Amino acid sequence: MAHQWHQPGPGDPSPSSDAGGGRCPVGSWEQEFQSAPSSVPASRCFVAGALDRCGITAPAVVDDALLVVSELATNSVEHARTPFRVEVSATTVLRIAVVDGSLALPRVENPAALTPRGRGMVIVDRTADRWGTEVERAAKRVWWEVDLRGP
Repeated sequence: MAHQWHQPGPGDPSPSSDAGGGRCPVGSWEQEFQSAPSSVPASRCFVAGALDRCGITAPAVVDDALLVVSELATNSVEHARTPFRVEVSATTVLRIAVVDGSLALPRVENPAALTPRGRGMVIVDRTADRWGTEVERAAKRVWWEVDLRGP
């Protein structure tokens, strides 16, 4: 599984401050994963490495990002049942996306208190500044964003 990294060039945005902790993050990574339960913790490790590499250290941001990628990767493994790609990009916004081969869009559900499943997109919704979906050819991208600049 090869990591792909984009180092910004002279024309790319350069943030002046961030709320992610550490230096101003700029960059992007992506990695492909198989549709297997073991890909969920592997995708979490991939995102943790990307956050570390771009200097995002604020515990709340890191914790939410790792929780969200776990939920989105789990959805891909359990529902799409296709290989999936995790994309991480950071400028003044941290964006994590999971792309899989299903066109079925996720829904925010309201499961009963004792129902053990169905809370993944609730977590995505409540931890994001913005989130959404994009359909492209024979795939969908579910993305999650948080602003890294302070108020």
